[in-house]
Amino acid sequence: MDNLEANIMDKSMRSVFVGNIPYEATEEKLKDIFGEVGQVLSFKLVFDRETGKPKGYGFCEYRDQETALSAMRNLNGYEIGGRNLRVDNACTEKSRMEMQNLLNQPPVENPYGEPIQAEKAPEAISKAVASLPPEQMFELMKQMKTTIQNNPTEARQMLLQNPQLAYALLQAQVVMKIIDPHTAAVSVFNYTKNKIGGYLV
Repeated sequence: MDNLEANIMDKSMRSVFVGNIPYEATEEKLKDIFGEVGQVLSFKLVFDRETGKPKGYGFCEYRDQETALSAMRNLNGYEIGGRNLRVDNACTEKSRMEMQNLLNQPPVENPYGEPIQAEKAPEAISKAVASLPPEQMFELMKQMKTTIQNNPTEARQMLLQNPQLAYALLQAQVVMKIIDPHTAAVSVFNYTKNKIGGYLV
């Protein structure tokens, strides 16, 4: 067994396969969830190399095998975005091959774009929203409305954990002339003031 194989075997013993992941779930969000059972070394979603879209599964690596086993016991069936996660052993041959591919291949370009500094986020989000075709923007709003109607608690949690999504939805409403730009600006100001407990200077 060469070093790469030994490394893959060691990593697979300390990792879990996570399936049935909602496509909108981020690695950070999943890392938080799986961090509830122990320190997460890495969480890697598997992306389709042609489309750049997530395939709906990934791998969570822990420091030791005991924590990985605890994750299988405690997080299998965990609900996120209306789906129940499937948390399983990462030692199967197929899982090891997937992990080897993740290690060997250059990282797939993140479909969400490059990370940006917090102070530049509002401008970047506004530009991204403004560049959407009208039908795509309408579809986005329709899906969000359905999510809120069907599962208001989950939708609220999602917006609280992803303020950039809330801001994007607000911008979409401005572009679609659903709300007045001045009203939107006041909403953002009040939200920011409440969030940080004071005024921005």
